[in-house]
Amino acid sequence: MDQKVVCWGNNVYKSMEVPAGDFLTVAADGPWYYELRTDHTLARWGGYASEPTPLPPTGAFQAIDVAGDTACALHTEDTVAYWGRIDSYGETKPPQGIFLSISVGATHSCGVCDDHQIGCWGSNAKGLSVALPNSFQSVEAGPYNARAIRSDGTLVCWSDNSATINDTPGGTFIAVSVGEQHACARKQTRP
Repeated sequence: MDQKVVCWGNNVYKSMEVPAGDFLTVAADGPWYYELRTDHTLARWGGYASEPTPLPPTGAFQAIDVAGDTACALHTEDTVAYWGRIDSYGETKPPQGIFLSISVGATHSCGVCDDHQIGCWGSNAKGLSVALPNSFQSVEAGPYNARAIRSDGTLVCWSDNSATINDTPGGTFIAVSVGEQHACARKQTRP
Protein backbone atom coordinates (compact mmCIF):
# COMPACT_ATOMS: atom_id res chain seq x y z
CA MET A 1 0.00 0.00 0.00
CA ASP A 2 1.33 3.44 -0.97
CA GLN A 3 1.50 5.67 2.12
CA LYS A 4 2.82 8.82 0.47
CA VAL A 5 1.40 12.26 1.26
CA VAL A 6 0.19 14.47 -1.60
CA CYS A 7 -0.51 18.18 -1.11
CA TRP A 8 -2.20 20.69 -3.41
CA GLY A 9 -3.26 24.33 -3.41
CA ASN A 10 -1.25 27.45 -2.71
CA ASN A 11 2.48 26.81 -2.20
CA VAL A 12 3.13 30.05 -0.32
CA TYR A 13 4.22 28.09 2.79
CA LYS A 14 6.15 25.45 0.82
CA SER A 15 3.26 23.06 1.37
CA MET A 16 4.08 21.09 -1.80
CA GLU A 17 7.59 20.27 -0.58
CA VAL A 18 6.59 17.05 1.19
CA PRO A 19 9.47 15.02 2.67
CA ALA A 20 10.13 11.64 1.08
CA GLY A 21 8.90 8.54 2.87
CA ASP A 22 5.81 6.64 3.93
CA PHE A 23 3.43 8.16 6.49
CA LEU A 24 0.61 7.09 8.77
CA THR A 25 -1.03 10.51 9.05
CA VAL A 26 -0.53 14.21 8.36
CA ALA A 27 -1.53 17.29 10.38
CA ALA A 28 -1.53 20.85 9.06
CA ASP A 29 -2.78 24.26 10.13
CA GLY A 30 -1.52 27.64 9.00
CA PRO A 31 1.99 27.43 7.62
CA TRP A 32 3.13 24.28 9.50
CA TYR A 33 2.93 20.73 8.19
CA TYR A 34 3.79 17.64 10.22
CA GLU A 35 3.64 13.94 9.41
CA LEU A 36 3.75 10.79 11.47
CA ARG A 37 6.05 8.37 9.64
CA THR A 38 5.47 4.63 9.48
CA ASP A 39 8.45 4.21 11.87
CA HIS A 40 6.49 6.46 14.33
CA THR A 41 8.90 9.42 14.07
CA LEU A 42 7.77 12.93 13.08
CA ALA A 43 8.65 14.88 9.94
CA ARG A 44 7.96 18.56 9.24
CA TRP A 45 7.91 21.04 6.36
CA GLY A 46 6.48 24.40 5.38
CA GLY A 47 6.54 27.59 7.40
CA TYR A 48 7.22 31.25 6.95
CA ALA A 49 10.30 32.29 5.00
CA SER A 50 11.14 34.83 7.73
CA GLU A 51 11.19 32.36 10.63
CA PRO A 52 12.19 28.75 11.10
CA THR A 53 9.61 26.00 11.33
CA PRO A 54 9.35 24.76 14.93
CA LEU A 55 11.10 21.41 15.17
CA PRO A 56 9.08 18.47 16.45
CA PRO A 57 10.48 16.42 19.32
CA THR A 58 12.36 13.19 18.72
CA GLY A 59 11.08 9.80 19.80
CA ALA A 60 8.30 7.42 18.85
CA PHE A 61 4.74 8.73 18.46
CA GLN A 62 1.28 7.35 17.71
CA ALA A 63 -0.74 10.52 16.96
CA ILE A 64 -0.25 14.19 16.04
CA ASP A 65 -2.43 17.32 15.93
CA VAL A 66 -1.82 20.96 14.97
CA ALA A 67 -3.77 24.18 15.62
CA GLY A 68 -2.28 27.45 14.44
CA ASP A 69 1.32 27.65 15.65
CA THR A 70 0.93 24.93 18.29
CA ALA A 71 1.51 21.24 17.65
CA CYS A 72 1.16 18.26 19.95
CA ALA A 73 1.90 14.58 19.58
CA LEU A 74 1.10 11.50 21.62
CA HIS A 75 4.19 9.43 22.48
CA THR A 76 3.95 5.67 22.10
CA GLU A 77 4.10 5.50 25.92
CA ASP A 78 0.90 7.63 25.99
CA THR A 79 2.36 10.92 27.21
CA VAL A 80 1.90 14.25 25.40
CA ALA A 81 4.61 16.45 23.83
CA TYR A 82 4.08 20.05 22.64
CA TRP A 83 6.14 22.44 20.53
CA GLY A 84 5.65 25.65 18.59
CA ARG A 85 3.80 28.66 19.99
CA ILE A 86 4.53 29.84 23.50
CA ASP A 87 1.96 28.61 26.01
CA SER A 88 -0.42 31.53 26.66
CA TYR A 89 -3.37 29.84 28.37
CA GLY A 90 -1.96 26.61 29.78
CA GLU A 91 -2.96 24.71 26.63
CA THR A 92 0.45 23.04 26.42
CA LYS A 93 0.48 21.85 30.04
CA PRO A 94 -1.56 18.64 30.18
CA PRO A 95 -2.47 17.11 33.52
CA GLN A 96 -0.56 14.06 34.71
CA GLY A 97 -1.87 10.85 33.27
CA ILE A 98 -1.94 8.47 30.35
CA PHE A 99 -3.74 9.54 27.18
CA LEU A 100 -5.28 7.43 24.44
CA SER A 101 -5.81 10.39 22.08
CA ILE A 102 -5.14 14.14 21.98
CA SER A 103 -6.43 17.24 20.19
CA VAL A 104 -5.28 20.86 20.30
CA GLY A 105 -7.50 23.94 19.78
CA ALA A 106 -6.75 27.65 19.60
CA THR A 107 -6.39 28.18 23.37
CA HIS A 108 -7.08 24.76 24.87
CA SER A 109 -6.29 21.08 24.42
CA CYS A 110 -8.23 17.91 25.20
CA GLY A 111 -7.44 14.24 25.47
CA VAL A 112 -9.12 10.94 26.20
CA CYS A 113 -7.46 9.45 29.28
CA ASP A 114 -6.81 5.74 29.81
CA ASP A 115 -9.99 5.52 31.94
CA HIS A 116 -11.92 6.87 28.89
CA GLN A 117 -12.68 10.16 30.64
CA ILE A 118 -11.96 13.46 28.88
CA GLY A 119 -9.37 15.83 30.24
CA CYS A 120 -9.22 19.41 28.89
CA TRP A 121 -6.73 22.09 29.86
CA GLY A 122 -5.89 25.64 28.90
CA SER A 123 -8.34 28.53 28.54
CA ASN A 124 -11.68 28.08 30.25
CA ALA A 125 -13.04 31.37 28.85
CA LYS A 126 -15.86 29.57 27.02
CA GLY A 127 -16.15 26.55 29.31
CA LEU A 128 -13.50 24.61 27.41
CA SER A 129 -11.64 23.11 30.37
CA VAL A 130 -14.50 21.24 31.99
CA ALA A 131 -14.67 17.62 33.06
CA LEU A 132 -17.49 15.72 31.40
CA PRO A 133 -19.09 12.69 33.02
CA ASN A 134 -19.34 9.59 30.84
CA SER A 135 -17.02 7.26 28.95
CA PHE A 136 -15.53 8.46 25.64
CA GLN A 137 -13.80 7.03 22.59
CA SER A 138 -12.54 10.29 21.03
CA VAL A 139 -12.40 14.07 21.44
CA GLU A 140 -11.81 16.94 19.01
CA ALA A 141 -10.77 20.40 20.20
CA GLY A 142 -11.97 23.10 17.82
CA PRO A 143 -10.83 26.72 17.76
CA TYR A 144 -13.25 27.80 20.53
CA ASN A 145 -15.23 24.63 21.14
CA ALA A 146 -14.93 20.88 21.63
CA ARG A 147 -16.78 17.74 20.52
CA ALA A 148 -16.52 14.18 21.73
CA ILE A 149 -17.88 10.78 20.85
CA ARG A 150 -19.16 8.81 23.82
CA SER A 151 -18.39 5.10 24.09
CA ASP A 152 -21.94 4.37 22.85
CA GLY A 153 -21.22 6.43 19.67
CA THR A 154 -23.39 9.45 20.53
CA LEU A 155 -22.02 13.00 20.31
CA VAL A 156 -21.58 15.61 23.01
CA CYS A 157 -20.59 19.22 22.31
CA TRP A 158 -19.68 22.05 24.65
CA SER A 159 -18.52 25.67 24.70
CA ASP A 160 -19.10 28.32 22.04
CA ASN A 161 -22.63 28.04 20.61
CA SER A 162 -22.41 31.10 18.36
CA ALA A 163 -23.47 29.11 15.29
CA THR A 164 -25.67 26.53 17.05
CA ILE A 165 -22.93 23.95 16.61
CA ASN A 166 -23.75 22.49 20.03
CA ASP A 167 -27.01 21.13 18.57
CA THR A 168 -25.85 17.60 17.81
CA PRO A 169 -27.59 15.26 15.40
CA GLY A 170 -28.99 11.99 16.67
CA GLY A 171 -27.49 8.63 15.89
CA THR A 172 -24.13 7.00 16.44
CA PHE A 173 -20.84 8.22 15.00
CA ILE A 174 -17.28 6.99 14.49
CA ALA A 175 -15.47 10.28 13.75
CA VAL A 176 -15.96 13.99 14.42
CA SER A 177 -14.17 17.13 13.22
CA VAL A 178 -14.69 20.70 14.38
CA GLY A 179 -14.30 24.03 12.61
CA GLU A 180 -14.73 27.55 13.97
CA GLN A 181 -18.48 27.67 13.40
CA HIS A 182 -19.35 24.18 12.22
CA ALA A 183 -18.80 20.53 12.99
CA CYS A 184 -18.93 17.38 10.87
CA ALA A 185 -19.24 13.78 11.97
CA ARG A 186 -19.07 10.45 10.19
CA LYS A 187 -22.11 8.31 10.97
CA GLN A 188 -21.73 4.72 11.95
CA THR A 189 -23.51 2.52 9.47
CA ARG A 190 -24.56 -1.01 10.20
CA PRO A 191 -24.89 -3.73 7.55
